[in-house]
Amino acid sequence: MMDKDWKKVLTAMIPIFREIKDRTSYEKSVLMLEVAINDTHGGEFMENGNLKMTSDIFKVRYYPPFDYKAEAKGIIVKKFLNDSLAKSSSLKAGDEIVAINGIKMEDWLKERGTLLPASNNAVKYRQLSTANNDRGDTFAFSNLKGETVNVKVRRDRAYLNLKLVMLDRHNRKSVKIIEDDILQKRAKEKKIKGIEYIGDDITLFRAGNIFDKDLPKDKDLAKLSTELKSKKALVFDMRKYPQAPGLFGYYLPLVLGKAPFAFARYYAADLKDPGAFIHREDIENYMYVSKDGTKPMGELYTGKIVILTDENAQSMGEWFSMMLRQFNTNATIIGSQTAGADGDVKRLNLPGGYRFSFTGNGIFYPDGRETQRVGIKPDIYFKVSAKDLSGVEDAHLQRALKYIREGK
Repeated sequence: MMDKDWKKVLTAMIPIFREIKDRTSYEKSVLMLEVAINDTHGGEFMENGNLKMTSDIFKVRYYPPFDYKAEAKGIIVKKFLNDSLAKSSSLKAGDEIVAINGIKMEDWLKERGTLLPASNNAVKYRQLSTANNDRGDTFAFSNLKGETVNVKVRRDRAYLNLKLVMLDRHNRKSVKIIEDDILQKRAKEKKIKGIEYIGDDITLFRAGNIFDKDLPKDKDLAKLSTELKSKKALVFDMRKYPQAPGLFGYYLPLVLGKAPFAFARYYAADLKDPGAFIHREDIENYMYVSKDGTKPMGELYTGKIVILTDENAQSMGEWFSMMLRQFNTNATIIGSQTAGADGDVKRLNLPGGYRFSFTGNGIFYPDGRETQRVGIKPDIYFKVSAKDLSGVEDAHLQRALKYIREGK
């Protein structure tokens, strides 16, 4: 699944590791190895508390005055960090930056994504963006020479050459603005409902906002089963990592009348034969199987099931998206390429308290199609437009509701 032969990669890395002189060069060398395996799980190496020399490696002194989404041909301005910055900037929400300092965006982002581990380009652009990122990473604007850059912007149908003034992380006032914005986002995230009722006929489940404490009690299961089966459609938002796997592996199948089933082909490492993998065929490897004889409640739910995916659907999120897609004959995935790291993450301990992370199991569709690097294929391709990214509504969810109500 790698682009390069692993033995050749290791051979080429030997002289690089020999030249390590400090923590920065050590972390950068390990990052180069993580990038070489073409695996989104390798991004764990960059999580808070693990990678300590981010600023030195990526040279991320300057921070844009707005949130943004990086894409192949442009950086889309989503929302300014505050009203004052929005008024003072020559850019506007919805603008698409197509060149920086005369360099086309495709080349600009390719250079800045060199040390970002990813299974596919969708994840590269995710890591270059600010979405779902509370570390304050702005890798798309790394390695700048100063706080002012020349940008070429597409606004509506016109192209404009503008000056973009960045925030300087060496300035206390700028740091306070950045920190306040991150704290506001965290507070807003906590207020998002895990389960939301849209009208009388649709229930929305947000996988990243439902926690174990929210799981139903045994005494409420029969009522929940009746309630959910009365709905025209169930929407599952898998764009954030699932926080309560028991909901998908046990409770939902139970109350919706679905017996445990093998929805994938799961290959695990054979610890007795390094390098070999074993096909795990037992149902217990895919879904929870009750030991006390508990059966699914009533008939199978036959209403519409809509699964929302994008580059943020990763690992367990991809796994349960596969399960939901095969739950009944009325299930549809709406979205774009996922993270392409479906198998469980494995970790190797490295000197200095570091961990080298990678996908340790092979996950395939029942017909043998691969998911590693490829991701979960949507039935209806959808990507949010530049205009909608700067808006208030969740355009992806609105597309799902349109499909439910109009059938297209």
